[in-house]
Parts: sequence; structure tokens; C-alpha cells
Amino acid sequence: MIRAHRQERGQVIVIMAGVIVCSMAFMVLAVDGGMVFHHRRQAQNAADTAALAAALAKTAGGNYVQAALNRATANDFDNDDPEVTVEVFNPPVLEPYASDLNASQYVQVRITGVVHTAFIHLVYQGVVANTVEAIARARPPVNMADGYALYSTSLTECDGLTFGGNGHIKLQGGDAFSNSDGSENVGSCSSCTRSGSNVVILTNNYLYCAADYQDNGSGGGVLNDEGGGSPKIQEYQDQQQMPLMPEIPCPAGAKQGNLNINKSKTLDPGNYSNISLKAGAVVTLNPGTYCVDGDFTGMGGTITGNGVTIKMLSGQLDLGGNVTVNLQAPTTGDWKGLLVYAEPSVSLVKVTGGSGSFYMGTIYAPQAECQIRGGSGTLAVNSQLICRTTDIAGDGQVDIVYNEDENYKLPTTIELAK
Repeated sequence: MIRAHRQERGQVIVIMAGVIVCSMAFMVLAVDGGMVFHHRRQAQNAADTAALAAALAKTAGGNYVQAALNRATANDFDNDDPEVTVEVFNPPVLEPYASDLNASQYVQVRITGVVHTAFIHLVYQGVVANTVEAIARARPPVNMADGYALYSTSLTECDGLTFGGNGHIKLQGGDAFSNSDGSENVGSCSSCTRSGSNVVILTNNYLYCAADYQDNGSGGGVLNDEGGGSPKIQEYQDQQQMPLMPEIPCPAGAKQGNLNINKSKTLDPGNYSNISLKAGAVVTLNPGTYCVDGDFTGMGGTITGNGVTIKMLSGQLDLGGNVTVNLQAPTTGDWKGLLVYAEPSVSLVKVTGGSGSFYMGTIYAPQAECQIRGGSGTLAVNSQLICRTTDIAGDGQVDIVYNEDENYKLPTTIELAK
């Protein structure tokens, strides 16, 4: 009995020793594992912020490599430290970004750092290190509908993009696109249409339609260029999604009452109710933003504005065929290239004017019907038109010229891709 009891006591000692050893092992794993995990989180944060700093510097034409190194150093990962390596790649070396068509927009940062452990080095003589990576993308400024002079946003309506009248319509510098699949009235609904005896010159640009193109014209036709040639019409294209437009703030100050103008008058940027131009009006718009909560119409006279953005909050914009128009968007600032911005409650934006009228800058009215009406002379529209539906007609000449640099561009965006 005594001998057996002594044997049991010996077994307890062995078991206790094993428990202590296991407990120490778990403690080592917990302590050193926690140190490795904490170091990895710090390194990942340093890589993320370094990649973003590099992407931002790249868009500004700066030294993006040095920007990444500086930000990594600020987060305690100094490339001059022999235990730290910071690598910067543009384009990235990691797939699928390396093979992306826009690979030059990506900046990859890789950080490797040695981890000083408390216990692992007692049993493992190798180097314990973390390697982390981050990839940031700097999207350059782009037009709202990049490459398109005309862009109709409606998904289902008939005749998303229409050419009518008996005049001469010429498209230069950009393509035309109707996003409508015509499902509003299946079987009798087209995405793009032409009517009348007009001549439509695409000038080597494309007419893209999300459904079919229907030509109901009686003469003229759609031509590739002034010398003729088969037009580049692409039917049943994939529908697209328009990027979000930043909100445009209205100027501070009270709203002015209705203006009926029949003489010379200069307006300053601000908030307005209805504005109406009558015969004899000579209106000058000083540079800035004009918020109009009502109709902006014209029956005669002239209106001139350089460096202006018109924000329509409600009503209609229709300056009429008897007003000589010269309106140009800002060439600097946050709203560079933006001529007209229409809120969803705006029903109609009509681009028209007397002979010699000129518009320059993006007309953004994705929930409104847009009408472009040429008169007896030439209507020059150096604009990108983004409208729910677009109807171009008239008996005169309409020249629609798309120049990327004259139109609004979404600002540069910086984002983590990985």
C-alpha cells in the first residue's frame, strides 16, 4: 500500500511537470504570436498609407517613390533600417494588377520587417519577419461619359437618341450613345432613330445604340463624313452605368425674385427664381455659379457669359430660337468645364439660339429631355450632352464638337485596390 501510494505521487509530479511545460509553450505562442500579429498590423497600416501617399503624389506629378518611403518612415518602417525593406512598384508586379489595361494607374508598396520575439529565438535560429503589400489606384480626371459627345441615359424609353428635322447635323470629336434598350414598348420601340430629310455627319465617329437603330428619314441620311461613306452604327450594345456626379453647392445669399429683362443688365452669381429674356435684352453673366429655381427662358435679345455654371433646380432651361447665346463654362476651379447642371426635377433643357449662338462645356441633365434646335444659321455646341433623352432637329446647321479638355471631368480619385 505504501509503495503504491509513493508510485502515485511520482506520477502526479510527472503530470504536473508536463502541464507546466505545455502551459509555458502556450504562453510562448501567445506572447510571440501576439507580437508577430501586432507587427503585421503595423506594417500593413504603413503599407496602405504609403501606397495612398504614392498614388496621390503620382497624380500631382511628384516623386511617388519618395512619398511612399516618407510615409512608411513616419509609421516606423524606415527603408534605411537594415531590418526593414520598403519596395515601390509602378506598374505593380502583383497580378492581376500587373496585367490590367490601366496598370500605370496602380502603385504597389511591399514592406518586409523583422520581428523581435521574446521566446521563439531560443528554439528557432532563423529570422522571423512579416511581408505585407498594398496597392493604391490613382484614377485620373475623366469626363462623365468619357469619349461621348452625346450620351442618353434612359434605360427603357423609345428614341433615346433622335435625329430629326431638315437641316445639317454634324458630330465631331466624340461618339454618340443611347443607353435605352427600348423595352418600354417592345416591338415598336427603337433605341436610336432618324426622321426628316436631314443629313447627319458622324465625322468618323460611332453611333452606339443599346437596342436597334431605325431610319425613318425621307432623304439625306447618316453619313460617315462630308464625302459620304457608310456610317459606323453599332446596335445592341451593352447598357452602361453613369458615374455619380458630385453635388454642386449654390452660392450663399437670398433668392432673388422673378426677373423679366428687356434692356442691358449684368447679373452676378447667386440664387434666382424665374429669369426671362425679352426683346431688347442684353444680358451679361459674370463668372460663377447661378442657381435657378424656376424657368430660365428667352424670347429675344442676347446673353453672354464666360466662366459660368448654371444649376437648374426646377423648371426648364429654354433660351429660345430668337436669343443670340454665347455661354461658356469655367476654365479653372472645381467646376471647370461644367456649363449646365440640372436637378432631377428639371423636365427640359433646350439648347438653341439665333444664328451664331455658341455653347461650350458639359450639359449634365441625366433626368431631363434635351432638345437641340438649329435655326436658320449655325448653332455651335462645343459640349458633352448627358441627358435622359436627346432630340436633335432643326432646319439650319448644328455643329456638335466634343473636346475633352473643354468639358467637365470628375476629380482625381485615390483608392486602395488591395
